[in-house]
Amino acid sequence: MVALRYFTGKPCKRGHLSERWVKTKICIACSRESLKKFRDENLESVRVSTRAQTARWRAANPGKETARAANWRANNPEKARETVREWARRNPDKRVAKEHRRRARKAGAGGSYTVEDLREIHASQRGRCAYCSTRVSPRSWHVDHIVALSRGGDNSRRNIQILCEPCNLSKGSRDALDFVRSRGGLI
Repeated sequence: MVALRYFTGKPCKRGHLSERWVKTKICIACSRESLKKFRDENLESVRVSTRAQTARWRAANPGKETARAANWRANNPEKARETVREWARRNPDKRVAKEHRRRARKAGAGGSYTVEDLREIHASQRGRCAYCSTRVSPRSWHVDHIVALSRGGDNSRRNIQILCEPCNLSKGSRDALDFVRSRGGLI
């Protein structure tokens, strides 16, 4: 095996008593300092380069990345659960959309919607519950399937409405017309 480093026992011109690289004869401590200085001066380009390089490797090695992630989750179950909890806390809309996609797959229903679709639906409803007209904010809204997944509805944008919590919980999987009539609606 070819050695990459050697030790002289003498300090370099900057005073480091460290091994040196065989190829360049530069002190390893000096090369680390210069690399750190370069990274500090070019932080954004280093980050972009590193992210792009990581993304390319992951795309080229999907099986290895999946295995690596599964191994990490198996070895760090508490951290993995906390990471998921933190993501869900920061992204409530995405969490709801993800849960609806999972339920739709399980029910064999097609369709999908995005967080942007939810924002557009909220705006088209003027920020109010579809049934009782109570103001709902993105932090408090409930996403409802007009025709429930359990009754054959799909998970597409056209089957989604924004409700307040009491209306969504009392509607459950009932048909929208039956629910409105039960509340005294004239439909």
